[in-house]
Amino acid sequence: MIKLLRLAVIVIVISLTGALIHVKYNPPLDAYGIGSSSDKRVLLVGVGNKSRFAEIRIEDVLVNDNTRPSNVNIQVSDPSKGFIVSDDPEAEEAQNYHFEDLNAIRLQTDTDRQEQASGKASGKDTVYAVTIGHDESIHQVSIAYRYLGLPYREVIQTKW
Repeated sequence: MIKLLRLAVIVIVISLTGALIHVKYNPPLDAYGIGSSSDKRVLLVGVGNKSRFAEIRIEDVLVNDNTRPSNVNIQVSDPSKGFIVSDDPEAEEAQNYHFEDLNAIRLQTDTDRQEQASGKASGKDTVYAVTIGHDESIHQVSIAYRYLGLPYREVIQTKW
């Protein structure tokens, strides 16, 4: 009986360790450039959650050399509507788009671009884009987020 209990504990510890390693080395955030203004002072970064298990909470967005941008929001939309390249949610042309504070939104599961590109997307699906406005041209974006309580950081170079 004691041998069976020890074996069960060993199997559980190995399984949990394997799961933790898998989660740590397979980050769930899908981040990709969507568009920018001509001077690259306004940038749109599409974000999604590849995971099927838990939501992602974006905590911080930095640009260039770890500088806080002047304006950061997240747009929430559906695949058929898309997004607008604007860092001013109050602008007249942005009134038909849904902007939220970065900390107010959690990225739902299965919202990565592979899901959208597979043709399974419908008007009920949700897509997200981080809208970043800065005083200078943006050449790098760093997104800090949490998944299952673990901290992650994704860096995107703006080559588009």
